[in-house]
Amino acid sequence: SVYAQKPAKGTFLPEAELNLNFLDRDGIPSFSNFELPTLRGRYFVQNDLVLRVDLNLQNSNSSTDFFENADGTGNTGTSTSKNGGIGFGVGIEKHLSGTNKLSPYIGFGVSYGMLSSTQEMTDVNSGVYQMDYSETTEQTGSSIGAGVLIGADYWVNSSFYVGTQINIGFQSQTINDGTTDITTGGTTTKSVAAGGKGFSYGGDIIPSFRIGFAIPSNGDAEGDADGDGVADSKDKCPGTPKGMVVGDDGCPAIVKEISMLAKNIYFETGSDVIKTESHKSLDKVALILNNNKGAKLSIEGHTDNVGDDAMNLDLSKRRAASVVKYLTSKGVDASRLSSEGYGETRPVADNATKDGQALNRRVEMILMF
Repeated sequence: SVYAQKPAKGTFLPEAELNLNFLDRDGIPSFSNFELPTLRGRYFVQNDLVLRVDLNLQNSNSSTDFFENADGTGNTGTSTSKNGGIGFGVGIEKHLSGTNKLSPYIGFGVSYGMLSSTQEMTDVNSGVYQMDYSETTEQTGSSIGAGVLIGADYWVNSSFYVGTQINIGFQSQTINDGTTDITTGGTTTKSVAAGGKGFSYGGDIIPSFRIGFAIPSNGDAEGDADGDGVADSKDKCPGTPKGMVVGDDGCPAIVKEISMLAKNIYFETGSDVIKTESHKSLDKVALILNNNKGAKLSIEGHTDNVGDDAMNLDLSKRRAASVVKYLTSKGVDASRLSSEGYGETRPVADNATKDGQALNRRVEMILMF
């Protein structure tokens, strides 16, 4: 289904995602752990199926000062950590039933990243315990990951949305051997900084904040006057109110439902008296109309070609009027109902056969907005 607020097949969504984790290693709020937003493109290959591509750039810095003890022991200096990287990801989302504004989804994604790290320590205490000292370690690495994506979009309007997401999965990280330069009293020595491998599963489930907007497909660019996500050239139900669920043809589900219910309306032979067995279907029609106050209903009566033309025309008009009378008795405002009879002038089947005649004896209901 398509929603009048939510995007449809062919829509592209540029998006930015921000990690909401601002806690340092000790659980204290700190902007030192702030990460750059992930840039994402999402494309609706179906009304409820999305492909996504991610680009993530990271450049975080943190610094810690340390001081000598009161008795003069220890060191005074600064420890600095600089981390950077670039990551790529792809994924797929399946959007679940929601409302016209809220769209929950579940998905799966994989990622690959390239990492770099520089750790620097500078000691400015030149006392008897430690000469001037600095240490710099540089390493690179990579990571791969995969996991389940659980999130939701909230559509503020048909063009703009906000959302959140959590990731549950694993990540494998490889740190390559690097170099460590140690300078003491003006003399520098080099050594190898050993690398290693790490693996994590699950990890901290940290929600993210997402913001994005919709770029409609070429079809939508042709025009979508009612904003239901279906181009005017393909919309069989123009004027659909905002928020109504519509199909690929632009028609709300209730349009088709009423059309099907109309097939269950029967009359006594040669009469405009509605058979009791039809009341259940008409009650459902009344309920739909009472729940959708902005909708109007046109009732059309039709007959086969058996008998006098004028009598058939009159019978079709009276039968359509009987349906209007029944619906008003169930609380539907008469101003929202109209009726017309067409007799035998609009057959849908061959009147030369009994089966065709049976199909032509019918009432049609057309829901309008």
